[in-house]
Amino acid sequence: TFTLTNEGNGLTSGEVEATGDFHVTGIYGYDLEADESVSINVNFQPTALGDRTGFLIASSTNQPEVTLSGNGVLGGFLTWSPEEFSYPFTTVGQIYNQTFILTNEGDGDIFVNEITLTGSNYDQFEIIAGAGSFELGPGDTRGVLVAFQPTEAGEMTGNLHASSNQNDPDVILYGTGID
Repeated sequence: TFTLTNEGNGLTSGEVEATGDFHVTGIYGYDLEADESVSINVNFQPTALGDRTGFLIASSTNQPEVTLSGNGVLGGFLTWSPEEFSYPFTTVGQIYNQTFILTNEGDGDIFVNEITLTGSNYDQFEIIAGAGSFELGPGDTRGVLVAFQPTEAGEMTGNLHASSNQNDPDVILYGTGID
């Protein structure tokens, strides 16, 4: 996790991106007033063994950049399907369920510590089934059922997060509550 802070006097806006085997999760764009900050989560997903490098770049006036590095090793590798999902418009007080599939695409066992919801509107989503801690062998999958149940009208976002002893992938969730 990195923190981007506007140390200037006015509003600064832009987008963040990661290069190489690194991926920004959760937030891509930002609007920061003076002295405001935003957290930026970056996942490392090596595409090859050995040392891997990339950059975290913010596209603002001064274009701050951070060098990223990691080491690709043999082992398990978790992925979600789909990697992002837009729930259909859902009436306030109603529920729409969607199953997400977590897969170990690597060649070693993975211990998943927990499955959680994060993000600005995480409380508008609920994990119905598939949470908890568990192990996935190579090629194994686990379905996680997540409900979108808006309590108010408007656009909502959240992340479905898997925390493991290898990588920690997210699914970006979008939903719109309607009256």
